[in-house]
Amino acid sequence: MSTCAATSGQRWRHTAAGPQTVPSGAPIGVGGVPFVSTRVDVPDGAMLVLCTDGLVEVRSPEEEVSLAALCGSLIGPRHSPAQACDLLLDRLRPDDREDDIALLVARLVGIPSADVATWGFDPEAAEVPRIRRLVLAQMAAWGLESLMQTTELLVSELVTNAIRVARDRVQLQLVRSDKLLVEVSDDDHNLPSMRPADELDESGRGLMLVSALAERWGTARKAVGKVVFFELPLPRG
Repeated sequence: MSTCAATSGQRWRHTAAGPQTVPSGAPIGVGGVPFVSTRVDVPDGAMLVLCTDGLVEVRSPEEEVSLAALCGSLIGPRHSPAQACDLLLDRLRPDDREDDIALLVARLVGIPSADVATWGFDPEAAEVPRIRRLVLAQMAAWGLESLMQTTELLVSELVTNAIRVARDRVQLQLVRSDKLLVEVSDDDHNLPSMRPADELDESGRGLMLVSALAERWGTARKAVGKVVFFELPLPRG
């Protein structure tokens, strides 16, 4: 099954049940603006295809529907997201378009519940030691003892930062896949940024530590608040 959606103007989605309208919103890549979320249940391996209207605006409504069907007929389970992009762009031939075009393709692969650990807690400093214990216990259960020290340190930094700004609940989530993904979410929409710290400063080094020790890290706004995440490579074997 493939899923297609335009990101500005009318949105549509093509599934086995046919095209379905979904809420309109900002174009792909535009952040910091409100949007309406939509939940769609899809099987593992489903392909999500998002495009701006620059790819379809010169076509008639009938052709737009056929474009949705094209996602289902052209993209197969053996295609990678990059190959799906190439196939769609080659078939639609957008070289003569004057409008900007954005095309995003992602394959949705489910993660077993045993590989996900999620905790919610009040934004109180007294919760930090308990969170550390929960993280260490989960890491031990996953056999990731070699990552315990780094994960505990970085989780402490991100959770402490979230507690400082959150008004309501804070959420911590660990995901074990091909890497260890750690996400800390709160209801404050301001994205954190690194700032230099002097030798005697007792704070201000949190994100610098995350940047130095994590393989990858980043931030993103959500419908309410934000999420700060980092990734660590799993030990070989």
